[in-house]
Amino acid sequence: MTTQTTPPPGRGFVASVRSLYARATDLASWAEPVGLLAMRLLLARVFLNSGLTKWDGLSVSNSAYSQFEVFYGNTGMSFFWIDNLARITAVAEIVLPALLVLGLFGRVGAFGLLTMTFVIQLTVCNPDYNVCLTGWDDWWNVHAWWAAIALYLAVRGPGGISLDRVLGLERSAGAR
Repeated sequence: MTTQTTPPPGRGFVASVRSLYARATDLASWAEPVGLLAMRLLLARVFLNSGLTKWDGLSVSNSAYSQFEVFYGNTGMSFFWIDNLARITAVAEIVLPALLVLGLFGRVGAFGLLTMTFVIQLTVCNPDYNVCLTGWDDWWNVHAWWAAIALYLAVRGPGGISLDRVLGLERSAGAR
């Protein structure tokens, strides 16, 4: 004798939702490397474009030095430090985005850009030019997005489409 039981109401619906959700997460895991690549390219573009304005051929441009004098000249910082900050920033705004684009030492590149974002946000203030980004309300601008992307990339890594993965510097998500 066989008895047929019908599943309780709603059980079939829950199983369908679970199955649909499992398929969606499989698709998301396939799309994650593409998303991480897009985030790397987006963040790199912002800083690379800024970095390119600081160069005149193979030397740091006068406008880069002027920019640092405007924002840090009123702080009492010596010209020696202002000059070197301009050089370091000009190099970092080229090297760090390049690391992100390639996905080579991607976490280092992302952490470096996160640090630059914090420095920009916490120190850029010049009342003569009506620019001051040091208040909490000033965080809700584009810098918050840069910081969020950089933090995520620093924590998560550059993803599957990266030299870090090819060279074995980063493990796949499934190997963790």
